[in-house]
Amino acid sequence: MGNRITSLLGTTQLHYAVLGGDVEAVKRLLSTSSVNINSRTIEDGQTPLWMASLKGHEAIVRLLLEKRAHVNICAKNGCSPVYVASEYGHTDVVDLLVQAGAEIHLTDTENGNVPLVVAAAKGHTETVQRLLELGANPNHQNKNGCSPVHAASQNGHTDVVDLLVQAGADIHLATTDENGDIPLGIAAAKGHTETVQRLLELGANPNQQDKNGRTVLFEASLEGHVAIVRLLLEKRVDVNICANNGCSPVHAASQNGHTDVVDLLVQAGADIHLATTDENGDIPLGIAAAKGHTETVQRLLELGANPNQQDKNGRTVLFEASLEGHEAVVRLLLEKRADVNICAKNGCSPVYAASQEWPHRCSGPTSPGRS
Repeated sequence: MGNRITSLLGTTQLHYAVLGGDVEAVKRLLSTSSVNINSRTIEDGQTPLWMASLKGHEAIVRLLLEKRAHVNICAKNGCSPVYVASEYGHTDVVDLLVQAGAEIHLTDTENGNVPLVVAAAKGHTETVQRLLELGANPNHQNKNGCSPVHAASQNGHTDVVDLLVQAGADIHLATTDENGDIPLGIAAAKGHTETVQRLLELGANPNQQDKNGRTVLFEASLEGHVAIVRLLLEKRVDVNICANNGCSPVHAASQNGHTDVVDLLVQAGADIHLATTDENGDIPLGIAAAKGHTETVQRLLELGANPNQQDKNGRTVLFEASLEGHEAVVRLLLEKRADVNICAKNGCSPVYAASQEWPHRCSGPTSPGRS
């Protein structure tokens, strides 16, 4: 999350001494009657205790707390001293702050994160363990519904996932945003094989779908994570569960030219003739052709895909490749005796498509990848 000290406007001598980790200077300043121990920087609202907590200056935190510095004064972004100490893994500082009355359930104003979420996201195992011992909620969800397990899974922190689950974290929780992501799906999409394996061992459902109907296998196939696809197939996942728009994992793999993944899916029973259920009715071969993935097109043809299959608009695979100008794919299809005269429903032929400059509809599964 970067360096949170972005502005020094309104910074006092005490702030500067804290930032520099100068214990003697802090002692000297605290001994004067004129010092405002809770003074805040103008732009960001950061107190000396906040800065000391961020930097992990344990001795200075002790001094400030002895002088009754307020432990729950947050910066303007809602981050408290214990929040930033947790974010940067300063476990001893977290302990000191909580002993002095710090509230570990305070959320930041931007995302609604608590200290446990940011510690989990950064993989600070010791800090996560201490926060849990101190009563942090392992199932807290931020404004998007992201929990500590989501945060740890996103970044592949398997040890943190273990700790959270032992403390009662729900690995089936879905985010509350438009995607409805689950921890297993997030880990799979990011390619964190070890985390995926551990979540499966902990009982995560490999066939659970998000709000868009996308399975964990879909996510891994879309991103081309071969090791995770293998792992999921070993768990006997259903290879033909489609997203809400009818896109299957093999559609997703074809979209991005992941030929090895296509192979694995077909070996496990994936149907390469499935068409999407949206207004286009795309097939994997047509998607790969439209994207210019020659190797994937060749493999799908070898696996028995029909080069003359038409989508809902009557467009063939050759039409798609011609429209997008993918010469190598066109040559390959012609070698396979694709019919050059099959027209779309509007009467347009592949040669017409190749000769025109016209607005293209988006090829491939309807937004299989998220923006």
